[in-house]
Amino acid sequence: FVSYPSIAAHAQSGRVRIIAVTSAARSPSLPQLPTAIEAGLPGFVIEEWYGVVAPAKTDKVHIERMNDEVRKALALPDTRDKLAAVGADVAGGGSDEFGAFLRTETARWAKVVKVAGIKVE
Repeated sequence: FVSYPSIAAHAQSGRVRIIAVTSAARSPSLPQLPTAIEAGLPGFVIEEWYGVVAPAKTDKVHIERMNDEVRKALALPDTRDKLAAVGADVAGGGSDEFGAFLRTETARWAKVVKVAGIKVE
């Protein structure tokens, strides 16, 4: 399992063959590829994501301003084109939506860590 940008050149040259994406839905950048679920792995969803965070007590006005500026940057055609060229699908939401996403991801991976018995060394 690797992120697309790290193998894009190899995939485009035919040196490696990508068999599936691990997102919940097919990637707009690679629509010909099935998801892992479609390939026979029920419930298998692992998505790489990035976000911008700030200290917990940051004023909501500043959070919203930062969010607006990031959205503007992500909406620029040049930005979208460059991200699409490396297989990145851009999604953006509000700070409340991202906070909810972070809480869901934290709970999801905490469960994996517990079930797998992973310990800090």
